[in-house]
Amino acid sequence: MLEIAFLSLALVALLILAYVFWGGVGKKRRRIGREFALLGFAAAAYVAWLIFEKLT
Repeated sequence: MLEIAFLSLALVALLILAYVFWGGVGKKRRRIGREFALLGFAAAAYVAWLIFEKLT
């Protein structure tokens, strides 16, 4: 149960990080910000998949 809570918080943190890179950095330096945001979204998807595997 503790691992699911940790992964959930990690998922939220990764989504916030990706949003900040997409919206904040992505406005001034579009290519760099968007690439890091895509990496953040991919990591968030992986963590979401880990949570799904733990729950099923």
